[in-house]
Amino acid sequence: MTFTEMIAIVRSTLKEPTASFWTDAELLKLANLGIKDLWRGITNLDKDHFYTVDSSNVTLENGDITLTGVPATVARVLLIEPQSLTSYPTMTFEPRGYGHPDMIRARALAAAAPADGDARFFAVVGAGAPVGAPTIYCAPKVNAQLALSLVYVPSLADNVTGDENPIPGEADLAVIAWTVAYALAKESATHQPDKFWLDVYNTEKQICVEMVQERQSVFGHKRAQEIAVPVGDG
Repeated sequence: MTFTEMIAIVRSTLKEPTASFWTDAELLKLANLGIKDLWRGITNLDKDHFYTVDSSNVTLENGDITLTGVPATVARVLLIEPQSLTSYPTMTFEPRGYGHPDMIRARALAAAAPADGDARFFAVVGAGAPVGAPTIYCAPKVNAQLALSLVYVPSLADNVTGDENPIPGEADLAVIAWTVAYALAKESATHQPDKFWLDVYNTEKQICVEMVQERQSVFGHKRAQEIAVPVGDG
């Protein structure tokens, strides 16, 4: 559904089809907060539902210890590799903490040509998106620019009313339930979200996360095993 359609259902549930107590803007803001909570749950599955590849902006410059051109939307780094895989087919970039012995030794080395097959180490530090671009340390240093591809999970921008729900797993009801729960907090004496609708949200969130956890069905493989005829001795 679009956010316009979901907000219409929210309004119907709140018994306020025309804006009066709740504005469309505040309902949209609440819906976006629900989207981001769902995004966190699905992102933590590490199944690549949300990722992008930047093969245009990121470089390791001559003598630098940090990457240049890291987008401000980087929330989680998934992979770093040379932009030209044919030039460096066996070069690897391996995550290490900034204080890891491998990283300390690599940072101590003088800048050198990025030889084919070199292992490089990187450490992602700082808050990252949506606060701002993280700092990505990378070592050993190079003595010439090395163009890179950065694969990462981007933070979600706020949606507008005409946008469609960006969360997979048929998550419309989850967003609606979240929005109703937090909208009702406005008229509650305690200003707490409505427990019934928050329970609906948590149930729907769990269903969505479970549904999208497996990216590929193994049905065919299982079926083949079921119908396989054992080979006897004769």
